Amino acid sequence: MWAVGARRVLITGAAAAVCAATGQAFAHAAYIQLSPARGVEVRAAYDSGEPMVSAQVRIYAPDAPARVWLQGLTDESGVYRFVPDPAIDGAWAVQVRQAGHGAMGEIRLEPTSVPAAEAALPLSTSATGPDPLQKALMAAAIIWGFIGTALYFKRPR
Repeated sequence: MWAVGARRVLITGAAAAVCAATGQAFAHAAYIQLSPARGVEVRAAYDSGEPMVSAQVRIYAPDAPARVWLQGLTDESGVYRFVPDPAIDGAWAVQVRQAGHGAMGEIRLEPTSVPAAEAALPLSTSATGPDPLQKALMAAAIIWGFIGTALYFKRPR
C-alpha cells in the first residue's frame, strides 16, 4: 500500500516540477507588426517580446491570394522587409510561422496615380493578437487539462 502512495507523490511532484520548469514558455502567442519603411517592414515577435528569429515569412498578393508571391526568413531581430508591386493595389497578406506559432496580418496598398517608379507606397496596417475571450478559453482549456489528468491518475485500477 505504501508503494502506491509513494508513486502518487512521485508523479505529483514530477508534474509540479515540469509545470514550474516551463515558466514563461508554457504558452505564448505570436504577433506581427507591419509598417511602411521603403516598402514594408514585418516585425515578428512572441507576446513576451522575444523576436521570432529565422521565422518563415510568406507574402500573398491581392490579385492571387492563394499563391505565395514572395517568401523568406526573418533576421536575428525578427524583421523581414519587402517591397510590394505598386501596380497591384489591395490588401497584401503576410503570414509568419515558426515552431507551431504563427500570425497573419494584412497591409493595404492604396491605388495611386503616381507612376510605379515614383510610388511612395501609402499603406495601412492590421494585425491582431488574441482578445480577452480567446485568452479566457485558453486558460479554461489548460485548467480542464489539469483536471482531466488528475482524474485519470485518481481512477481505481
